[in-house]
Amino acid sequence: DSVREDNNTYSSHLFANKAAQIIAGHKKSNKPLFLYFAFQSVHTPLQVPAEYQTVYSHVRCTKRRKFLGMVTAMDDAVGEVVKALKSGGMLENTVIVFMSDNGGPIDQGADNYPLRGSKGSLWEG
Repeated sequence: DSVREDNNTYSSHLFANKAAQIIAGHKKSNKPLFLYFAFQSVHTPLQVPAEYQTVYSHVRCTKRRKFLGMVTAMDDAVGEVVKALKSGGMLENTVIVFMSDNGGPIDQGADNYPLRGSKGSLWEG
């Protein structure tokens, strides 16, 4: 199913809500579930709901503050998916894999330390 109307919902929340719906619809099945859940964050453009930026009001750099807020929003979304799996009795029989295609762009608020480089470099953070 594709999402036709988003009601201005932040994408991390929109994707988590859809994943939770899929999980809830599957919990009575005896068949395995494969759910590929690819966030489009943390990525440019740096956009995040204000409540996630205010958590990091002590961070001076606006880009870094937004970047951190985006990571936190994604973390909350992952938490919602885990909660749906637990609620459906599926968590104990689930493998969750996190991966990234490259390090973050340091000119956009990312910090790849202790790795060197960033997106687009030979090392890619």
